[in-house]
Amino acid sequence: MRKLRWASAACVIVALLCFGSALAEENTELVTVPVSVYESNDGIRIISYTDTWADDGLKRVYEELKNNMHGVDMEYLDRIEIHQGPGPDSGPSVSATYEKEAHVVRLPVNLEGFLPAGYELPVSLDKGVIKLYNGDTRAALEDLAVDISHEYGHHFTLFHFGDKFKSPEKFRDSGYYKARGLDAFSQVNADASYVEEIHRWGIYEIAAEDYRQLLGSATGRSITAFSDIQQKSGQDVYNPVNSISRRDYNALPQENWELPTAFEVSGLSDYFRSFLNDVVAAGHLEEYRVPGLVYHREKIYGFDRVVFSWLPQEGPEGAVYTLVAYSEDAGLIPIKTVFPGDEPVAVVGTAALEKNAYVYYYQDGLDVEKLKFKLYMLLPGGMVLSGEPVCIDP
Repeated sequence: MRKLRWASAACVIVALLCFGSALAEENTELVTVPVSVYESNDGIRIISYTDTWADDGLKRVYEELKNNMHGVDMEYLDRIEIHQGPGPDSGPSVSATYEKEAHVVRLPVNLEGFLPAGYELPVSLDKGVIKLYNGDTRAALEDLAVDISHEYGHHFTLFHFGDKFKSPEKFRDSGYYKARGLDAFSQVNADASYVEEIHRWGIYEIAAEDYRQLLGSATGRSITAFSDIQQKSGQDVYNPVNSISRRDYNALPQENWELPTAFEVSGLSDYFRSFLNDVVAAGHLEEYRVPGLVYHREKIYGFDRVVFSWLPQEGPEGAVYTLVAYSEDAGLIPIKTVFPGDEPVAVVGTAALEKNAYVYYYQDGLDVEKLKFKLYMLLPGGMVLSGEPVCIDP
């Protein structure tokens, strides 16, 4: 989970992005003495407060930041901070935050005879700050890349999308809200909350995730090979249900799995790219179709199981497929990843293995819950599309 904050004064007081919520003091327990600082030629600073990230590592963080597509908005990012341990008022579930700070810059004005020599005009402006937490335990650049891209998505969207987008009262009138087609989803809100059901429906989180998909760096888009219960049979130790992380791009391309992916919304990519200096045309979605998902029930040694299948020839060449299950209570559960050339079949429920006259059972319990199942299709260029959800009854 990530948290977005709006700072009204540099490094002193921050407010949640309720734009009117109660103010919260910064956590004074954070280490305040930098271990290492890198400053780029364009003035962006990467400041580390942990030994895990120092010297050349900070330059790599800067280069990763620049891998995210940007325009003039990048000039208004002040720094990235990498902190040791959890963030302020957040706990371990929050891995990064974005804030804006009020800065004053002085512009030289030469009006001889009207102003004193060397006069500088003070100009107030807001600059963005990305803070990454638990940096001491995240030693690989890939561990930070997802957060950098997401938080820069906040910076990009707040910079470009206008005042209505930033308003809790008027966000439904914003160009982004209309371009994303969010009027079809009553759950969309402008709240700042750690409650998952509120957080993942927050318009600012949805927009930042759209940026990560459409314009973000590919560094954090890992493809994870998930195994279903059939593939786990025969293992002495196994997890019946797969866990998920933000790096599992093929199973969790965006935080809200109930929305269409950003690539599936016609015109949305062009909307984002319209704010770039060099506009690059997006691909045409009508060229791609996610194969239909079908299933049948069968019994194995008296136990039920459900077998899903699809026809990869209905999709584009080279696509990677990931079957997932989800519900409001269970969240999202990755089932199986199928690579090109693999059999497009996935099993939930029970698997069995005969060995030395014994029958060993392996069960994930996913055939007895009222879950929705759907197929994600990841294309070689990073585009992710989702199929129609399928419901099975226990």
